[in-house]
Amino acid sequence: GPQAFQNTGIKTLFRPNRLNFVGSSAFSDCKSLKMVDFGTGITVIPWSCFAGTGLTTVTIPQQITNIDGSAFANSKLTNVVFECDQVFIWEDAFRNCPMDKIEFGSNVIVEGGNVFAGTTATQVKLNAGVTSITYREFAFNKNLVSVSIPESVQWIDGTAFQGDTNLSHVLYSGTQAQWDM
Repeated sequence: GPQAFQNTGIKTLFRPNRLNFVGSSAFSDCKSLKMVDFGTGITVIPWSCFAGTGLTTVTIPQQITNIDGSAFANSKLTNVVFECDQVFIWEDAFRNCPMDKIEFGSNVIVEGGNVFAGTTATQVKLNAGVTSITYREFAFNKNLVSVSIPESVQWIDGTAFQGDTNLSHVLYSGTQAQWDM
């Protein structure tokens, strides 16, 4: 249920395949948590489930369809691998994580603002199929230097990169005419 293991000393989490629900904030503030195996029963990573944890790397497995708001916010995540076919990510999901690099394609659909805001990534690479960059999606990242945007992007929110004072390289894979549209 909600907050079931919040702020405990759990170090490793193995979820049995028959487990199909975890409550919001269930493992939030578990600073010692370093490893998670999602099993195959979970399809949603709930609100603030792993916020503030010690996780540094996480693989989002194929069956995950939703990563709810603040799911990993303020955790120690430096690397996220998206193996899922399609996942919807909601507001603040990875906010303030010390990520090295952010990369994803059309399998990741960002539905809320501030999803990667405040991270420490120096590079963002959006792969083919991404169609929009949302409200403050990568905002307030003073380390961000380079962004690669595919020609499939049709809309960029005016605040998408707000406060990224060191952003100096934007690489767009489309044509000048597509950019000007």
